[in-house]
Amino acid sequence: MTDKTIGELLREKLDATKQIAQNMTRLEEINKERIELQKQFACVLLERLLTVDPDVVVAGGAPRDWDNDRQAKDLDIYIQGKEYESTWSVAHRANRVLSTLGFSVSRQESNDYDYLGQNGIAAVYDLKEVMVPAQLIICSVSQNKVIDMFDCSTSKIWMSPLGYVHKSPEYTVGKKYKTYFLKEETKHEYKERMRNKFPNYKEVIV
Repeated sequence: MTDKTIGELLREKLDATKQIAQNMTRLEEINKERIELQKQFACVLLERLLTVDPDVVVAGGAPRDWDNDRQAKDLDIYIQGKEYESTWSVAHRANRVLSTLGFSVSRQESNDYDYLGQNGIAAVYDLKEVMVPAQLIICSVSQNKVIDMFDCSTSKIWMSPLGYVHKSPEYTVGKKYKTYFLKEETKHEYKERMRNKFPNYKEVIV
């Protein structure tokens, strides 16, 4: 066995680096493909729910993650229904249209939305048998008002049924200058979650 020359060692190193780069490129392509599939799935749900509420949107974490080239861990669908309609009726009508896709809804008894009745959120339902975990969040006020009451500016982004993404001024400014605006009364656990999720962002308490 002969010792390899410096040139041969460098060539092997270069080939290995190229392979790593190719693997990274493929991972990036897979990530983009999965993000696109999540978006398409969200649009399918929203289009079906238009008959329940023409203002239905996916808001918060999912569109924010997509906007930052990340896969969403779940979908938060904000829906209101008709004026003075009960949460049960909204959920019942949503369940009826989603059942045509093979999905169903089930009310959450315990969840992270422990401020039910506050911030315009009346009830939360889980969607069953879906490719991406999803929640149906029934609002007691308009979706725009609910989004405006979000604790953190990084969540003030939403997607409408046709796939259009809307960003609040706070979100746009925050992303540009790597800053997020957080309400002073926000719970400690949520503050820590945002700090861990955006370690390179400056935190501004408002």
